[in-house]
Amino acid sequence: MRKALKALSVALAVWWIPVLNGVITGLYSSTLERTVRGSVLTSLFGSLSASAVYIAVDTFVLRIPLIGHYPLLLFISALGISLSVYFAYFSTVRSATIRLTTEALELEFYADSLEEAESTLTRDLADCKTREMRLFGEDRASVIKECGRVVVEYEAWKEGGKVKVRARVHENRL
Repeated sequence: MRKALKALSVALAVWWIPVLNGVITGLYSSTLERTVRGSVLTSLFGSLSASAVYIAVDTFVLRIPLIGHYPLLLFISALGISLSVYFAYFSTVRSATIRLTTEALELEFYADSLEEAESTLTRDLADCKTREMRLFGEDRASVIKECGRVVVEYEAWKEGGKVKVRARVHENRL
């Protein structure tokens, strides 16, 4: 709920920029949430709420009596909401989160398939052998690979139409 309120505050701060408000809200929501669903829902909540406030202010406070004004207002609001959801989705799917700790490198990203995730993680590593692989149903897997002096542990699962990957790369201590 706190993240949705942050997205709402950004959406209200930029509501006066007709089309770019959706882009800004969508990009901000994708930085708040690391899941596609959370990012899209946060963005949708912020954009819808800001549009409702914008329409209410326009209707009850400003009272601009222009013929044909409301269809244009609704169109601009719908365009902003659509752009917000679009940018939240694609920014979340196309970005990676990387954390460097004293012991390991931790990554989170989306891939189109499990094979793409594996090739992304082991592309620049030589001599990789699968040490352990566990399957948890059809759409969840946990894999540990040894690549020389490096161990790559990752977990992958279906999230929406993509595969979410959480990986940890650390030194082999054996």
